[in-house]
Amino acid sequence: MLGQKLSPYDAACAGCVAHGAAADVLAARFGTRGMLATDLFSTLQRIVNPEVTDKNHDESSNSAP
Repeated sequence: MLGQKLSPYDAACAGCVAHGAAADVLAARFGTRGMLATDLFSTLQRIVNPEVTDKNHDESSNSAP
């Protein structure tokens, strides 16, 4: 987030919001027991950059096996 030219405080706040949103999505789907920080990676990527990940998902689902 600092690379996006946010102030350190705003970058930390944005990171906390994104991290919490990813955790909420996973907790609603799988529950909170046994959740690890590494479980957040793919969901966090979708939260932070939905346009790119949605495009990549669409392209991979349209390709022939």
